[in-house]
Amino acid sequence: MKEKFIKAIESFTIGDSIEVDRFVVFPIFAEEKTKNFITLDEAMKKHLVKITEVDSAGSVPAVRVINFAKKFLVIFVGEILVGAKQNRVVNTTIVVKPHSEIVIPVSCIEEGRWSYDREDFSDYDSYVYSQLRREILRDVNLSLKKQKSFYATQGKIWDLVDEKLQDLNVESPTRSLSEAYNANRLGIKSFVRKFKTLKDQIGAIIFTNGRFQVMEVCSNPEVFKKIYPKLIKSIYLDELKSLDKKECFLDFLEKEIDYSQALTKLLSSIKNSDIDSFKGVGEGIEFRIEGEDVIGSAVCHSDKLLHLTIYSNYEQYSNYEHFKEVKKRKWRY
Repeated sequence: MKEKFIKAIESFTIGDSIEVDRFVVFPIFAEEKTKNFITLDEAMKKHLVKITEVDSAGSVPAVRVINFAKKFLVIFVGEILVGAKQNRVVNTTIVVKPHSEIVIPVSCIEEGRWSYDREDFSDYDSYVYSQLRREILRDVNLSLKKQKSFYATQGKIWDLVDEKLQDLNVESPTRSLSEAYNANRLGIKSFVRKFKTLKDQIGAIIFTNGRFQVMEVCSNPEVFKKIYPKLIKSIYLDELKSLDKKECFLDFLEKEIDYSQALTKLLSSIKNSDIDSFKGVGEGIEFRIEGEDVIGSAVCHSDKLLHLTIYSNYEQYSNYEHFKEVKKRKWRY
């Protein structure tokens, strides 16, 4: 199984870099492409999916998905769901069969609410910010190895949400991550407009301030075009304070970055990582990737790579111990 995954990575063609502010983007192309499937936002707009609490009482780490479409529905790791009893984030990429119902693993990103504001969930059209998405990947990797579950540490997620709200000076009575996006929506919208996909592009490798940030692939160009803005939004919120503080990067601006060398190192790191395979939550096989420099996941369906997301592994949540001490409270499970 690992060999098939490596072969898919080696089949990618990486295009010339595109620079936008402090973002350097390398587009990814491939000969083999998956057939079209439906994304969550498209299914929501066409009323082809319904997502609810698992029952009237609800359960924090799970929600119910009903796919009414004739196509496979793909829900990507880090997608935000708003509504029902509290807002959630999806813990892993999930392929849902046509005309089927499934319970999926999620985590709460709105600690201060546990009451219905509507019957079901809607799609927020963004991933959670990059650091949080990476930590969810890390937690699920560990959870799968230890107990074969797609669990993410809820207490850590709540504290990461609180930290982001405080960092951006955003007030939220229910401590909802979506408020951080709402408070910066004009800046996000303006920034996202700067990024366009190319013909037949299926992915991107993104560096920010000279450091590798993320590699994201969805092996259907039309689908990647739809999820690309979500990826940019998540990075923007992660880098927001950095983008506003030019004086912090005078040392970076004086350095020459050898991106060719960085790309070679990245691809080598992925191939040399520990790569374990598991049955996906829905359809397909899930690969969990963890190495010294990278961490991520991939989903293969019908023997083809459908989705891949890889983050740098250099920045584990280093501020957490300090932040936990400041807040003087324990993780809650």
